[in-house]
Amino acid sequence: MNARAAIACLALIALGGLSRAFAAPSGPGQSQTVLLTSDFVSSARIALLNDGRLVISEVGAVGVDGTLTFDGALLGILPNGSTYPVTTGMLNPQGVVRDADGALFIADAGPRSETNDGDGVIWRAAGDGSPAVLFVGNYTGGGPLSSPGGLLPHPSDPTRVLVAEKSGTPPLLPIDDGGILSFGRDDASVAVYFDDGVGGLSDTTDLASAPGGGVLASDIEYGEITRVTPPATRVDVSSGLSESARVVVSPAGKIYAREYSAPALYRLGPGGVPAPFITVSSPGSAILDAVVEHETSIIVLVSGPEKGVYRVLTCPPDVAPPFGVLDLMDVNAFVIGFLVMSPDTDLNHDGLHDLVDVNLFIQSFLGGCP
Repeated sequence: MNARAAIACLALIALGGLSRAFAAPSGPGQSQTVLLTSDFVSSARIALLNDGRLVISEVGAVGVDGTLTFDGALLGILPNGSTYPVTTGMLNPQGVVRDADGALFIADAGPRSETNDGDGVIWRAAGDGSPAVLFVGNYTGGGPLSSPGGLLPHPSDPTRVLVAEKSGTPPLLPIDDGGILSFGRDDASVAVYFDDGVGGLSDTTDLASAPGGGVLASDIEYGEITRVTPPATRVDVSSGLSESARVVVSPAGKIYAREYSAPALYRLGPGGVPAPFITVSSPGSAILDAVVEHETSIIVLVSGPEKGVYRVLTCPPDVAPPFGVLDLMDVNAFVIGFLVMSPDTDLNHDGLHDLVDVNLFIQSFLGGCP
């Protein structure tokens, strides 16, 4: 019945010969976009914690000697658009994870950010507004971390957390060579998770859980999004990126990427080819980071003239490039996803793939999107 229903959906729309354009999700100033907050000074990361809180990093101010000061923070966002301190006392907070016990772990790229002298650290915080406590490394150099970025729970060891390392610190990683490290949630021990040597991953900035299992890494210098398998195997999943700085994966396995200083968030299509999915139009603005609430709601962090955190509502039936056009490419993608019971084709989120989902797709397709 499910397969016949999906095929009936295809036939109904195909016979109508319908193809329609609409305003694709395009960031600030669009009807599908809601400003959540602009109550911050300089942010680099956004995260959706496992307790439902949406948080952003606040980078410390630059002191008279040119280094950052210890007023960096992790900020929560209130419904009225104001922010509040989740934890304080850091320099350059980057990736964050929250463990099952409620503790926050925050990567900090250190006072000089891109050196190889081991001044990056990991903080631990209660998340109740109190200052963070130094957990791994030190700011004076000689520590195991140089420029940590994204964090990710270890895929097979619940006692450890993965760290994207942009610039290696011997002896764990070769100098000027990135990779992925891990640290213990309880003992702060640091070990190598992935290192494919000189000429491999370099300037590794972000991590995400790969669809079907495993880990995805983004790399500014290497360029592409790659699936890594320890100790040293990697396979590209993108094709055409040049300076990949972030990687985000939706619950249904859609992969999004941001390039360094780019005004767009890309979604990877067939063959890993990136297509612009959310863009900002003001000169000087860039999308810095993103999180996926669910398949039809993406939250982006924007810098520049349009600085802010925005919720961008997407169009449920617009599931295939070119985005902004509803056509047979979307119908085909829905049918294929429906037949394999992909989560993003369960449109009423009841755990079933049935005629209700097919009818919802038909109605939304025929009705178009804003």
